[in-house]
Amino acid sequence: MLAYFSEEAGPCGNCDICLDPPVLEDGTVLAQNALGAVEQTGQRFGAAHI
Repeated sequence: MLAYFSEEAGPCGNCDICLDPPVLEDGTVLAQNALGAVEQTGQRFGAAHI
């Protein structure tokens, strides 16, 4: 909701996100490999199936 009003909240220091921030990983290579495998099958897959 803060983002909607262009506001930012500082770290509270109490929640699990502030105390143990999640590690973000780049999934680009994984997604490229998955889509490459789909392409190599030569079949048609909808977005819901993939």
